[in-house]
Amino acid sequence: MLERIRNFEIKDLIATGGMAAVYRATQVTLDRDVAVKVLHEHLAQDENFIKRFEREAKAAASLKHENIVDIIDYGREEGRYFIAMEYVDGRSLKSILDQIHEVPIEVALKITSDVLKGLEYAHKKGVIHRDIKPGNILLSYEGKAKIVDFGLAKAREQSSLTVTGALVGTPAYMSPEQAVGKEVDHRSDLFSLGIVLYEMLTGVQPFRGETYSGVINEIISKTPRPISQIKPAIYDAVEGLLSGLLAKDCEKRFSDARSARESLGHVVKDLGIELSDDIISDFLKDPVRYSHLSRKRLADRHLRRGLYLMKLGLDRIDDAIREFERVLAIDPDNAEAKEKLEQLKRKRKTRISPLYTIPLLIVVALIALLVIMRGGRVEVTYPSLTIQTVPDSATILLDGQKSGVSPLRLDSLSRGRHIVEAKRAGYLPAAETLDLMAGSTSIVLVLKPESRPETKPESVVRERPRPEPRPQVKKTGFLVIKSTPKADIYINGRSSGTRTELPPGQYEVVVKKEGYQVWRARITVVAGKEVVREVRLKSLSGWVSVKSKPWADLFIDGEYITTTPIKGPIRLKPGYHRFKLANPDYWPWEDTLYIRPGETLKILQELVPK
Repeated sequence: MLERIRNFEIKDLIATGGMAAVYRATQVTLDRDVAVKVLHEHLAQDENFIKRFEREAKAAASLKHENIVDIIDYGREEGRYFIAMEYVDGRSLKSILDQIHEVPIEVALKITSDVLKGLEYAHKKGVIHRDIKPGNILLSYEGKAKIVDFGLAKAREQSSLTVTGALVGTPAYMSPEQAVGKEVDHRSDLFSLGIVLYEMLTGVQPFRGETYSGVINEIISKTPRPISQIKPAIYDAVEGLLSGLLAKDCEKRFSDARSARESLGHVVKDLGIELSDDIISDFLKDPVRYSHLSRKRLADRHLRRGLYLMKLGLDRIDDAIREFERVLAIDPDNAEAKEKLEQLKRKRKTRISPLYTIPLLIVVALIALLVIMRGGRVEVTYPSLTIQTVPDSATILLDGQKSGVSPLRLDSLSRGRHIVEAKRAGYLPAAETLDLMAGSTSIVLVLKPESRPETKPESVVRERPRPEPRPQVKKTGFLVIKSTPKADIYINGRSSGTRTELPPGQYEVVVKKEGYQVWRARITVVAGKEVVREVRLKSLSGWVSVKSKPWADLFIDGEYITTTPIKGPIRLKPGYHRFKLANPDYWPWEDTLYIRPGETLKILQELVPK
């Protein structure tokens, strides 16, 4: 095995693949762990590949973002070409899916959100990944999802070692345009991420041909099976997000990663969850146990929502039934959900909509009679439609009639063909024709600006500007932001890394992280100097540490959270919260306590036996 490459002492082999072997190493000068990828010898013999490799590695090295694995160095050492990169202490998404096949919805959405942030930054720099897949998404124990191997897919794709007419990459995660060998743009990465999200939620890949060409054919021609058919507990809004990512025609796909993140934001709001780093870090501690508890929380959420909708009367019967069906999809033995579902189905049989005409009632009655005569049961169900737009707040017209503003849900619609239109000032209208059947359907309409100045992506490889009369003076300085905890950094409104090279001048710097107070400052950058600012963000959250004797289920504000013993504190919004500890053999403990920002409330409770 290798012992040393340049400034890196090789420790052990992490993985090996078709392009390279990856080693854990120590960067001697800084005494820190790094990952070193060493290209296989046969690739090093291809001169064209090496040229592209160096160009793409240089482009990838310019990407400095918390959701992209940082490239530290690259080059050639004793005939070996290598890339040294940030070592991510954690696991790959592929290893997680190999272990448990699917992940809880909040984990899947957090990973997707992080990857979209990284893609949004890279795409603005003109860099396309081309090989987004679970193996290229790393999850850190600190709670971040990070993209690895930017740019290498393009170098390999154009290598002369590639067989003529063959496609290089992971076929199951290719976009349709990539699968047929067309030129791709940033929207190809969005399609690939849609496949990853689909797999995370369902445990299966949407395109699964038995052969390489079979997979390619499915990507080009097959519409993936709706995830609600595989996982009935999945919210309708998630279907809308996936349809925007997995549109075959890239013109009907989300226009960019930012638009996809906006749609994901609607899903998160609908679910009522907060995408904090704790989600990934807690999940990685024990994926199996976390998934079990997440399913329990999700079933409880659907049950409570179903009970609430049930109280709203006959108009919300279909919604309530859908919630109880979701409970049973997660927990088939849930007695309360079974009982409520049967009650609602009996009520629904007696519901008659005044919109039905007499001839239609006669037809329905005849069909019902025929079914009953054959020993069956008849239940009338109505289509529902969830409409999202990018951007949102668009006026929605259904069959030419104004129906509301997006995001919008329409219930109890008639079956058959409908035309949905979305209009918003400053944007071209978008429309889609649908054939609605019983059940729920979700769509995303992407509106494009009426006029958009033609802009070319920022060049990946830039020529240095011609020197001005004073060539001795450095024309840039560096701004270094050290944030505790790690946070998103924006300079003049643009996402930035922790160390940024800038022309001299004043800059508006914003450091923000969900759950913390935003930090703002105007900072002057001086040519030839490095300006360092250490930022300590003030938490807008508080924490609670709970210990009980014996074990107990912890409920906060009526929602099941976890079971003691609990590792580490739980983050909460400041204010009063209702806490409950329950064990079937002991009297429950309940109390309302106040959470202060930046402080940890400690609960130590011994339950009393019944």
